Amino acid sequence: MLFRIVIVLTCVVAFINGCSSLISRVGGTHKLRTYTMEQVLEKGIGDADYIKAEGAWRSGDFVHTPPLKRGYKPVVAYPVLTQTQADSVAAGKTVRPAVIAWSQRFDPACVELGTCALQGAFVLEGIARKIDKERNRSKELEQKRYAVSDNVVYIEIGRKPLDWYWNLAIMLAALALGGGVELYHYRKGQRNVQ
Repeated sequence: MLFRIVIVLTCVVAFINGCSSLISRVGGTHKLRTYTMEQVLEKGIGDADYIKAEGAWRSGDFVHTPPLKRGYKPVVAYPVLTQTQADSVAAGKTVRPAVIAWSQRFDPACVELGTCALQGAFVLEGIARKIDKERNRSKELEQKRYAVSDNVVYIEIGRKPLDWYWNLAIMLAALALGGGVELYHYRKGQRNVQ
């Protein structure tokens, strides 16, 4: 009985998440929103989950979290700046980045070479998603002329929301599994009555 309840509740949660993500993907927070880095610095990204920001700059500074014991992948993170902020950092001034970009997909050799966040302009694109506490070393950037606030936006670069058909597949699979379990137990109960 407990196993049946767990399966049905899991299917309900999966169905709701798939439905919510499908709706958000079409016209909500998962839809790609485009900004300039100046807009992000002044106003933030609001409720957007998936963003593209033009005019973003990397200063060459980054932090790295090696693999942890529990199987977490390594992370590289770096501040994303406006051109004015990048010029200020180059002049030795402290700046407050609005965005910290991070990724688990990078060449491990870049850590030793110092090339994980090559200096220069780039287009920022990714999902607004925090780094888990155990792997978040962004506060270490404060030793490199950055004032990292508690409300900085974390963007996982190179990642997009699930495509609509995967969300639909999750919904249908949850509906089929949950409905199948209930139908099986209903028919089993009918046979026991007869």
